[in-house]
Amino acid sequence: MLSLKSVGRKTFSVIAFLSKEYELPIALHAPKGTYSHVLSLISAGAKPEKIFVAHIENGIQSEKEYDKRLTEATQILSLGSYVQLADFGCTITSKKCITGIAFFNDLIKRGYLNNLLLSADSCWRWKKNEFVVKEYNYGNGKPYTYTKEFSLPKLQQEVNTTLDLEQVLLCDNPKRFFAK
Repeated sequence: MLSLKSVGRKTFSVIAFLSKEYELPIALHAPKGTYSHVLSLISAGAKPEKIFVAHIENGIQSEKEYDKRLTEATQILSLGSYVQLADFGCTITSKKCITGIAFFNDLIKRGYLNNLLLSADSCWRWKKNEFVVKEYNYGNGKPYTYTKEFSLPKLQQEVNTTLDLEQVLLCDNPKRFFAK
């Protein structure tokens, strides 16, 4: 478990205060150590349902790492917080996509569909330390519509549910998360 240094604890304390005072959501953007960060925010006064963790699925390279991240995601979700999955690779047949879909499916099987968010990290690149946004052709990279046109249909195909995942993941869950 990663622990926060003094400045991190102070920062999290301020973030938790502002979230509680103004009903603001908190986004944690880190694939590692997120469970301890969520616990730190909650102990500082943040409401678990106002916290989401992004990119917990990033960087999974082994079965051991997969199991570790799945356990951490489950711990976070069991608190009432949200997990946002974002990176399904550049093609629906890539290892990253297959791993991301399996991860998503495992969380749904554990009963956490209503606390999952879906992001559309796509269409951006860094080139010579400059941020470059570009609408790619389908054969050469991900368009802005990648999540809706590729990831969601693949999720719907792979996940054993009759629910409309597009409605749940792009409408219902975000609406509930961002509600005051």
